Amino acid sequence: MISSGSKSIRQRSGGTKIKSPSEDVVYSSKLTSPRRSQPSSVLAPTYMFGLFVLVYLATYGFVMLVERQLPRPLTIQDEPRHPGRFIAERVFNHLVNLTSLGPRPVGSFENEVLAVNFP
Repeated sequence: MISSGSKSIRQRSGGTKIKSPSEDVVYSSKLTSPRRSQPSSVLAPTYMFGLFVLVYLATYGFVMLVERQLPRPLTIQDEPRHPGRFIAERVFNHLVNLTSLGPRPVGSFENEVLAVNFP
């Protein structure tokens, strides 16, 4: 360290080289870099549309497959032959009667009293 007056200056040892900031950065210019063939940006929406249609058709096919696997709904006439089973017709009738009460907003008489005491 060299002291000159009130300021001290720190000197570098002789073996190190100072790199300029531009030596670390690799610059490329559009004029000097080779042109690469890029896919057309016009085809991108076509691929996306095709992918969307494919996903839609796959979902539709899956839903149709699952729907066909469901068991046949039982009616009230089937109840004696299938005791303890879920009777879809009875549930549908309950649902029709419950919704015939009209709108049931929270806190209303229909929701708090009639729907709770529904047979």
